[in-house]
Amino acid sequence: MVEEGVWEQAGDLDASLRRKGITIPPMDILIAQTCRRHDVSLFALDEHFSSVPGLRLFQGEYSKLVPKL
Repeated sequence: MVEEGVWEQAGDLDASLRRKGITIPPMDILIAQTCRRHDVSLFALDEHFSSVPGLRLFQGEYSKLVPKL
């Protein structure tokens, strides 16, 4: 369930990015806005998340997060 207000904020975020010529998939916009709202870092390999203002991206080492098979 998405918290009240997050959908509208995500829509505003999407619109502001599109005005700058940046298009991000809708679900990724929702993920980014949820992280911004809760002030948590996002671990993602998708480069487009770096275009989201105010979104903190996890800067740690990927190999430490993924177990070796």
